Amino acid sequence: MHDVGPGGDEVAARDLEGLEGAQAVLALLDGWDPGTVYEVGWAHRTGLPVVGFIQGPSQEGTKMLVGTGAELHQDLSSALYRAVWAAHGHPLTPSRITGRRP
Repeated sequence: MHDVGPGGDEVAARDLEGLEGAQAVLALLDGWDPGTVYEVGWAHRTGLPVVGFIQGPSQEGTKMLVGTGAELHQDLSSALYRAVWAAHGHPLTPSRITGRRP
């Protein structure tokens, strides 16, 4: 958002250009924004590791993410930490939501 701006349809190309320079993706998944879901798919297809921060949806809604190697966390600090490590080449552990609160 900060690099691409709010804009209209033209932001899609600039957004994907930004992902081309990434080493990992931290996806904020609450609300299941279609743009974020698309970016996660694009990242997977190009071999970028994906770490997701998600608090709300059920386990059912995460099967494509986990099945394609994403690591999901309910704790933002953990998700950010793991995304930074993934960007430095440390492997992810595809997993359902971790850090679930009681």
